[in-house]
Amino acid sequence: MLNKKINYRVTQGFSLIEMMIALTVGLIILGAVSMVMVNSAKSSRANDRTSELQTNGRYALDVLRRDITHAGQTGMMPPHNIVEAKQKGFFLLDGAVTVTNDCAVSALGTALQLEQPVGGLDDATPAGVCAAINNYATGDVLAVRYADMQAFPITAANANTTPAAINPNDIYVRSSYAKAGIYQQGKNLPVAMAEPIQDQLMKSYVYYVAPNTTPGDGIPALYRLTLAAGGVVAQELVAAGIEDMQVQYGVVTGALPNKQTRYFDAGGVVDWTAVRSVRIWLLVRNSSAERNETYSNTTSYQMGNKIVTPVVGTNDKFRRQVYSATIQLRNEG
Repeated sequence: MLNKKINYRVTQGFSLIEMMIALTVGLIILGAVSMVMVNSAKSSRANDRTSELQTNGRYALDVLRRDITHAGQTGMMPPHNIVEAKQKGFFLLDGAVTVTNDCAVSALGTALQLEQPVGGLDDATPAGVCAAINNYATGDVLAVRYADMQAFPITAANANTTPAAINPNDIYVRSSYAKAGIYQQGKNLPVAMAEPIQDQLMKSYVYYVAPNTTPGDGIPALYRLTLAAGGVVAQELVAAGIEDMQVQYGVVTGALPNKQTRYFDAGGVVDWTAVRSVRIWLLVRNSSAERNETYSNTTSYQMGNKIVTPVVGTNDKFRRQVYSATIQLRNEG
């Protein structure tokens, strides 16, 4: 029998040094991955905050722009004739039409004051003059009025019939080229008018900033009062996160060739029917504060005649952005 030499391989594990190197490399990789994940989460939150500011600010401006652009629409009667027509009795307001909780203050005008397309208050609380505004916070107050863009043709045969698309208690503007009036369906019938005639819903809004989006949440918001069916003024949420609103009004002054537009705060407007454009600034803030303990917002924001600065020392950690626009009144007459 041949003797064979058997070789045994000695099985060895990792040495202590190799283990330490492997652990060190693993920790470095894990730390790098963790940093990437943390930075990614921070970037995602920053994008969410930016998106929130942009969405709320742009949407609020879009709603305001749409209403201001339509301000002063008076139906078939030219806007520049309505003041004179009212003085001469060609523009009639049915005495049976009443508005509950109306904002009866001269600078704002009433809900049915169609001859005054816009009106406003300059950083003044409307308490006591506008019962429906019970949650005013700060900033300017803006009123806008117009006849809705959708028109319902009226003929002599259906002059006393409510258009099917109009609710029985809605307030509407009926107009022809010679006469116009504001009436409420189901009450006194409009005066006789020569054809062509049309009906349009009466639109009336009052915009203001409230301290809460929903009761007690501490998130400021842009609200508006709207003229609803039955002459009832109701509150509507427009956009959350709106902390302040400032408004200036463009009035054409002088005569050619020195004619120019000058902008005034609400207190400087003498004749509201002379307003031809509106400048708006909205200060928008995030709904939640920054988690970064070192961040504090001490930036000052110029908004028309007002400078808004978070109070230093209050640990203000909200990011903000100002959105602004100059909007022309198309129905300037």
